[in-house]
Amino acid sequence: VTILVTPYNTPPHFQLTQQIQVNENSWCVQVVSNQVCSPNFRRNSFLHVHRNFAYNISAGDPYESTVDQTFTFMDLSFQTYVNSLCTMYTCSYQRYSFVLEALDSNQGSILFAAGPWIYPDGSLVFVLNQNVFGSIGFNVTMIDDGNKSYTKSFTLEVMNVNQPPTFLLQSPEILVFPFSYPQYFSGFMQDLSAGPNEGFQKISFTLTMLDPNAPFAIFGYPSYNSSDRSLSFCTLHSLVAQEARLQVTMLDDGGNFTYAFPGGVLSPSSDLSRQIVTFKFLSTAPFAFDSLTMNLLYADLAPRARYGHAVTFYQYSVWIVGGFLAQTSPTSTDSSFSSDVWRVRLQTCSAPGGLCLQPEQVTAQAVWTSRYNHAVVTHRAALVVLGGQAEGGRSLNDVWTSSDGEAWTQITSSAAWSKRFGLAAVSVLAYDSEGKQEHLLVLGGANFVGGGVEYHQDVWVSQDGLSWRELPAPWQARAHHGVAVTNVNCTQRVWLAGGQGAWGGLNDVWVADLSSRGEVTWTAVSESAGWSRRWGHALVAFKDHLVLVGGRLEDLMISREVWVSANGSSWQQWSPPAGFAQVTQFGAAVSNGTELLMFGGRSFNEVVNTFWVTE
Repeated sequence: VTILVTPYNTPPHFQLTQQIQVNENSWCVQVVSNQVCSPNFRRNSFLHVHRNFAYNISAGDPYESTVDQTFTFMDLSFQTYVNSLCTMYTCSYQRYSFVLEALDSNQGSILFAAGPWIYPDGSLVFVLNQNVFGSIGFNVTMIDDGNKSYTKSFTLEVMNVNQPPTFLLQSPEILVFPFSYPQYFSGFMQDLSAGPNEGFQKISFTLTMLDPNAPFAIFGYPSYNSSDRSLSFCTLHSLVAQEARLQVTMLDDGGNFTYAFPGGVLSPSSDLSRQIVTFKFLSTAPFAFDSLTMNLLYADLAPRARYGHAVTFYQYSVWIVGGFLAQTSPTSTDSSFSSDVWRVRLQTCSAPGGLCLQPEQVTAQAVWTSRYNHAVVTHRAALVVLGGQAEGGRSLNDVWTSSDGEAWTQITSSAAWSKRFGLAAVSVLAYDSEGKQEHLLVLGGANFVGGGVEYHQDVWVSQDGLSWRELPAPWQARAHHGVAVTNVNCTQRVWLAGGQGAWGGLNDVWVADLSSRGEVTWTAVSESAGWSRRWGHALVAFKDHLVLVGGRLEDLMISREVWVSANGSSWQQWSPPAGFAQVTQFGAAVSNGTELLMFGGRSFNEVVNTFWVTE
């Protein structure tokens, strides 16, 4: 009698760790179960091999068990260990495998660079992607080659490990010029990140002065404004070369939290980044009236002759913006309004006088309307163009801004103040016990109304060039006046002198104090200064003094006078060199705190493109 016992394939079965947690950007290769991760197998920073993740594995009854798959990516010692598993089991019967099904395939592709897999010995193997975290569920099905299966599930959670925040500085060095003024660097902190894929965290900055004797004013220590990522500060007058270091620390609110699975290896964790800013204070000699010099400078490529242009100091350069271009020859008819922008650098060289010019045309035609008798200022670390007169006598009240002089953005096509030309504008960084704020001011100007000219007696203040508020102006309505900002230990004052009013030229002097809230207080310094009535002149703050140059006089003559004052009431005339011509509607700006650069303008019967520098 033959008894045939037909084989019956019993279903496989196993037990499974239902949840596993690992760190973001972590690694762990366990050679032996329940032991720490072996440093000998850190071939891939994010490789994980977790022994005995699946356990009590059986292909069915004891005679169906087999383990015949091995780790082909490990080194010889571990491969030898895996091969030795077959000496511990009967490896001649059924084969089985594990199939993992991610419950969210998209999440799986985000979290893992490879895997996960479960090997026949129960090891869970996967490679993490960098800088990602999250949770994902899997169904694990064990299948033997008799087509029997058994399914369980588990959750794998990649825990967030706080990565250090990162940022860039606009510059690791800041030059601080003598006779300094409050400075404002918009966007000084750049490319801010709380860490890879950690945009949900909040970030903050702390500033630590590493050199406590640095000459900063009591309200002028460096501070950070998160709204525009700006750094602002104000120094005391320092004529001595020195350096001061500022430590900038960026913090996120992720703390130093890390999660370590048992026996695992911690990934590095940090909640801060630090960089150093070095303030370099430049030296110079104090102001001395008798030591003033004025020299004519030459440039190989000078801007075309013009008048009614506007100038300002920005990014260690003097910028020349727009104006009315003179005809290129006595018989040509190519005079025109302009919207070109030039950048002029002053550098030391071996030429007589020790200074050389490097003019560069940034753009031949900006997007804004060509104009003259407009204003340009440096405000919140950008160039700002305001108002002016366009072709056909059309007045303007638009506002444009640019960080490089080439790409311009219109802030408004029609500001709250009326259309005007011959206006003045300044930027004032007001420091006081209540805080600090950078204010943009527009003062006076004129407009054609009917057959005559309307002069404005108003002051407008704004922080952003879009929203404006009118302030009181006790002085007489005027245009083509001089305005300058002086700074004494971080207290900035706005000076107004002369101009053209409805009854002719003016020679009065006024000064305004501005609070951080934008409140203004005007004081009449002189109803009739020592210099004669005029308009179209330049007024600049130079080495703690006011300097007034040129202008058109009441008899329509053009002046070549230079007047200097320490207080706005007492003026002393300084004699320029013989070659300095009478000039009006020209541009003047102080470069690097130590040189007064003048360009162009209108004389009796010609328009010039000469550069003069006063030291």
